[in-house]
Amino acid sequence: MDEKSVLLSILTKQFAKTDDELAELIYQKSDDGTLKIKDTAVDELLNLDQARVKRLKDGVNTTEIFNNGHKKGFKEAAEKIEKEFKEKTGFNSDLTGMDLFLNWGEAQKKATGELTDDKVKLHPKFLEMENTWKSKYESDLKIKDTELQNFKATIEKEKKFISVRSRAEESFMGLKPVLSSDMVKAKRQKDNFLNQLSAYDYEIQDNSIVIIRDGKRIEDGHGNPMDFNTFVKINAEQIFDFEQQEQRGNAGNSTQGSAPVTLPKTEEELNIAVDNIKDPIEKLKVINAFRLSKGLKTISI
Repeated sequence: MDEKSVLLSILTKQFAKTDDELAELIYQKSDDGTLKIKDTAVDELLNLDQARVKRLKDGVNTTEIFNNGHKKGFKEAAEKIEKEFKEKTGFNSDLTGMDLFLNWGEAQKKATGELTDDKVKLHPKFLEMENTWKSKYESDLKIKDTELQNFKATIEKEKKFISVRSRAEESFMGLKPVLSSDMVKAKRQKDNFLNQLSAYDYEIQDNSIVIIRDGKRIEDGHGNPMDFNTFVKINAEQIFDFEQQEQRGNAGNSTQGSAPVTLPKTEEELNIAVDNIKDPIEKLKVINAFRLSKGLKTISI
């Protein structure tokens, strides 16, 4: 898959646009017929991203969705019961719900001259269908409620992460990461890193952000909530190098950042990675990043 296909594949999922729509925004044909990126491509993508964030901030009318879920669940359950009732009794009517059952009772009463509404309600077939109807309705409604609650939780998490992502971006850029000189690639690198942080849950308390993994807050080596900027830095160090400042008294000399280390997934990989690192500080960074990914306390120096 070439770079163009990869880029369009990512952006179609990000902005819910087709390949053709995005290609029209990003690319233009040169005189020789080849495609090249437009000068306005970055601005167009930023406008799409702003529109996507605005839709999330504006929120979703969950009350309307909840009501529609109830109505749909009720309607589907009722239609199933009514269909089964008509098939088993051979009774045809345009009425629905309890009116259908009572109308059937009226028809039976006229046919026999003996049935009353109360007798219809005590009839074994009526009771069977009534219980089946209630059971299926409650079951279907419970499924719809679960789906709705999951949907609401997802929306709330996304809305909360908008604020967290903004803080994380500010902290990340303050570290002066070494990004691609290509603006599109640099934005993709930054967005990929920030989107990785959505794997965590967060609680925002005043100006503090509590980081949560598997229902437990992430703490430092002293049992305190981990500082959010430290959390961003630890994660960023596993992927990026950072611009180095010249030390005073050593003008003309610069210290190159250490090569990024792939985050170990198992203790065996961790041991191998640590054995290959000479600097004790760098070793501790890798160990803490591994412990952080497992929801464990970090180790202080």
